[in-house]
Amino acid sequence: MTSHLEANLRLLSRRQPEVAGRVARSRPSGSVSWLQARSGEPVPALFRSGRLRPLHSLVDPRAEAVRAVEGEARRGFVVALGLGGGYQLLPLIERAEVTGLLVVEPDIETARSLLEGCDFRRLLEDPRFELLAGPEEREIEETLLARYLPALSGGFRTLPLRARVDCDPERFAEAAGAISRAIDAVSRDFSTQAAFGARWMRNMIMNLEAAEREPAPLPGAEEALVVGAGPSLDRQMERLAAMRRNAVTIATDAALPRLRAGGLSPDVVLSIDCQHAGYLHFLGGFPPEALLAVDLASPPRVVRLAERRLFFASGHPFARYLSRRWRPFRDLDTSGGNVGHAAVSLALAMGARRVTLFGIDLSYPEGRPYARESFVFPHLSRSSLRIAPLEGSLLGLVLAHPVLTREQAGGAIRYGTDAFAAYRARFESAFQGGGARIEQAEGIGVRLALDLPAKPSRETRRLSASGRAGEVDALSWRQILARYEEGIDALSFDDGLDSLDEERRELALTLLPIAAALPPRASPRETLEGARSWARSLIGRRLSP
Repeated sequence: MTSHLEANLRLLSRRQPEVAGRVARSRPSGSVSWLQARSGEPVPALFRSGRLRPLHSLVDPRAEAVRAVEGEARRGFVVALGLGGGYQLLPLIERAEVTGLLVVEPDIETARSLLEGCDFRRLLEDPRFELLAGPEEREIEETLLARYLPALSGGFRTLPLRARVDCDPERFAEAAGAISRAIDAVSRDFSTQAAFGARWMRNMIMNLEAAEREPAPLPGAEEALVVGAGPSLDRQMERLAAMRRNAVTIATDAALPRLRAGGLSPDVVLSIDCQHAGYLHFLGGFPPEALLAVDLASPPRVVRLAERRLFFASGHPFARYLSRRWRPFRDLDTSGGNVGHAAVSLALAMGARRVTLFGIDLSYPEGRPYARESFVFPHLSRSSLRIAPLEGSLLGLVLAHPVLTREQAGGAIRYGTDAFAAYRARFESAFQGGGARIEQAEGIGVRLALDLPAKPSRETRRLSASGRAGEVDALSWRQILARYEEGIDALSFDDGLDSLDEERRELALTLLPIAAALPPRASPRETLEGARSWARSLIGRRLSP
């Protein structure tokens, strides 16, 4: 082992022991050679197509690197494609605007040879630097999902080392695909947080008093009927009425008006929308015998509609904090992005071994957005005229989408959107692989690929602050909120999130959705400070006499 390799691996192993071990166990590449630039620096070169291809300038690689990043002053996270001799990376770590630097070197043997021949200590000592050597595509995706936090990291860009990328275009194309998928997922999540982050936190804090009460029990079910508000539901009501005698009926909130208009009362109504518009689904009243399964971040006015209610926690960091430190809220899979997906997760949590779907269309069949009697019908009916009929208004809601797909289905037109396609893909991926059988009632919506049994639902484990169940249950909602405020008050953001221990990092993560919803600040520390100040103000108002 060369002195360069030993020193580089020692530093790499401090924060990335798995990557360091993988490099140490690999062999050096036979295609890497070293040249000397006129300025004296060693320059790696790869043997490709019968000749050596230097990865940097053979005149002055450092000056070349400085020129390459001139004019780049915006704050952001950088993914560098290709390690090379690191010259193109050194100017980046000298810039405070760079919030993270992830280097992808797809060939492990090339990575080892590069670490043998160059001194990378300046890069490896920087806490923003991370190296992926010979990674699988999934590792690239998971690393980006964990490391790139737009609220703190700012913008995002890739920096290809062009000479290195041209030597292995297929491998770098695969890496670029993984990066693109990860950024798409991060962008969707960040957009959602920016729209709802503040509202989620406000609703959860307002709902703590109601959540303190003993929850209604979740009924068990061998068979469950999950009812959405798609137009197919109009044609499925008769079959639904016949099947519900021997099954538990779980209705999404949007489907409740249609069921009540048809004389049916569900056993469970599920609501996950944090927006106050969700209240419109309940204007016709809530059946007193039904259980309201509601997200902790739902609007308080929706929560107050039911005497029998059960709160669940989605993936919000503050909800997870409360579930671990205060009450064992049931975990519900809301990652599908729509309430039908969450309703199936709830059915599996109830122990259902057979689930039948009604009104889960994931499309706009016949140009209609909802089943009859849904919340849009009363509003649109009041404004309909002979020259502007209700059907035209409903179609207008569909055609307002900027991008639509169109297909013939059973003699009628069915419209789709990118969002529906994503819902379908996540639904089919999430609920296959053993457990319950999921079937779709005959309808006019998209037919889901549900030929495999569904995965069993995961149960949430109860953990208290001390690791023993029940110890923190005696805290009132005021006490847990005051404890949370004390916790975020004690946080220091000077060295970023990576410097925090597990407990403090858990607290800091609760501020990220708030940070996404607030105007951007100049640095990660200022961003977190702003989110903390917003949370403290909200808590102060809630705890005031």
